[in-house]
Amino acid sequence: MNDYRQCKIVNNGRSQVTWVPEKFAVVGKVLKLKDDYGDWENGWVVLEVNASQPGDYVLKTKNVWKKQRKASDLPQGTFKK
Repeated sequence: MNDYRQCKIVNNGRSQVTWVPEKFAVVGKVLKLKDDYGDWENGWVVLEVNASQPGDYVLKTKNVWKKQRKASDLPQGTFKK
C-alpha cells in the first residue's frame, strides 16, 4: 500500500490538516476531496507537506476522531458547511 503524507490544505479561507496519498501531496496542487458527508468539494490547495505514514495505518485509523466526536457532547452537524 502507498504511504500518506500529512498536509495542511486550504479552500475559500478554511484550512485543515489531513492525510493525502503521497502522489497527491505536492505543495500548490489543487485537490478534490470528499467531505464528512460524502460530498465532493473542489479547490483544496496543498500549502504544506509534512509527516509520512503507511497507508494501511492511515486507513485503519481514519475514523477514530468520528468515534470520539460521537462520544463527546458536540451536537451532530456542528461543523457542517
